[in-house]
Amino acid sequence: YQTQWQHAFKQFTQLNIPLLEITSDQHPVEQLSRYRVIV
Repeated sequence: YQTQWQHAFKQFTQLNIPLLEITSDQHPVEQLSRYRVIV
């Protein structure tokens, strides 16, 4: 899980998506899947 999160975090950083929206969510996995659909 940790590695998967770090990989996603690296992609988010490249996309310049506000980190507050990620860290503020209690369920990062659901948040990532939601962003993945948008991107």
